[in-house]
Amino acid sequence: MNPCRGCEHGCAYCFARPYHEHLGFSSGLDFETKIMVKRRAPELLLAELSKPAWPPEPIAFSGATDCYQPAGRDFKITRRCLEIAVELRNPVSLITKNRLITRDLDLLAKFAS
Repeated sequence: MNPCRGCEHGCAYCFARPYHEHLGFSSGLDFETKIMVKRRAPELLLAELSKPAWPPEPIAFSGATDCYQPAGRDFKITRRCLEIAVELRNPVSLITKNRLITRDLDLLAKFAS
């Protein structure tokens, strides 16, 4: 689950950089400056997890880009997706370099309980 394409962290070693070229952008500076926000991600996640055929299995957040980027402060897509996962009792895992994750400690505590 990646709420964005591109990543403001701009890590030189990031394996997701070349995928930005599929959008017509460069994998260089465009990757960290042209961020595509997936505004419909929460609704699409809800639709997928609500399918009877969905086998409850862990969803990894940040498989290709950090789910807690500076843009996340405004859009709150990761938080909205986590709310859905909590509601549907679907486990998640997160990888981040950003302390913005602390904003969602209330939700993460619900997963732990």
